Amino acid sequence: MRTPTTIGHPLTDTALTESADTVTTSAAALDDRWADAAAPTTAQAWLDRAREVSDILIVDAVDRDRANLAPHAEVRPLKASGLVTLLGPVASGGGGQTWETAYQVIRIIPRGDGSIGQLLGDHYLRAWAARLVATDEQIAAIEDLYTTNNFLFGGAVNPRDSDLIVVEEGDELVVTGRKSFSTGGQVADLTVLEGMLAGTDTHIFAIVPTDQPGIRFGGDWDNLGQRLTESGSVEIQGVRVPWAAAAGFVEKVFQPLIYNTLNVPAIQLVFTNFYLGITQGALETASAYTRTATRAWPYGDGDRNAPPTSGTCWRGTASCSPSSGPMRPWPTGPAPRSARCCTRGATTSRPAAAARSRC
Repeated sequence: MRTPTTIGHPLTDTALTESADTVTTSAAALDDRWADAAAPTTAQAWLDRAREVSDILIVDAVDRDRANLAPHAEVRPLKASGLVTLLGPVASGGGGQTWETAYQVIRIIPRGDGSIGQLLGDHYLRAWAARLVATDEQIAAIEDLYTTNNFLFGGAVNPRDSDLIVVEEGDELVVTGRKSFSTGGQVADLTVLEGMLAGTDTHIFAIVPTDQPGIRFGGDWDNLGQRLTESGSVEIQGVRVPWAAAAGFVEKVFQPLIYNTLNVPAIQLVFTNFYLGITQGALETASAYTRTATRAWPYGDGDRNAPPTSGTCWRGTASCSPSSGPMRPWPTGPAPRSARCCTRGATTSRPAAAARSRC
């Protein structure tokens, strides 16, 4: 996170405590921010739009993390800004951008809020996954559906386990079971289900509407650092899916593609980029705090930019005066030779001459 360069409307406590289907004044203001703005048409314009969203999210990120509520309010600027449909086809109203741009966006958003960066990154992966496993007809239908409606994806997916069992009933598949985590959870419009076809070792992926009786979220996600990814448990009870909606299946037989294996590197790059974004935001925030809020050096004359006249040993670019507090960068260029010989036992009471005598 960082000090925002452009302050947007904060996601206020009022917005956080309203129910998901209530439009609050604050949330409406977030939508209005881009209501009359043309959709970005270049990669750079999309990155600028992402920075606007990140600046909005940073304003009250700490308070929202502590509140640990489902991030309905946070999803609103993702949708209103157009970022949700960044990878969607232009013909359906999407941004038509590449993964190169998407990964940069995934890195920018976490500089304001790491949880929402992960939420968006996971959405991009789910929205694009059809291209890795589905048929051409399924790809076209799925991309038009989510782009036209500005839908957010969530996913109850982990192909390394068999928590969900899929039972065939004629031309339908019935999915039942439990997942210990489902990123996107209650704020997703569409949920990707993955389960094992009963009596086989065949995995089936299907996209279903989230808002239905057969999908019940546990609301039990409270993980330090990424609380607002809405990644709690989910119970799937008798969710019905047409065989025709099983991704990549034709006449109930899976049609493998050379792209099937790209799913793992794609998701690993999603994680890499939002981790980098979190780190960049932390460094920017720490740097801003150091410049604006730290106290003057206790043995100096009150000028934080002036080197001490005596007492503090310096080596290279950092203070090595263990009894005087945290390390401090040398303010103006390299430290003088007389101050580079600080020993482990040095204290701020040792004059520069003593240090010089050891060189």
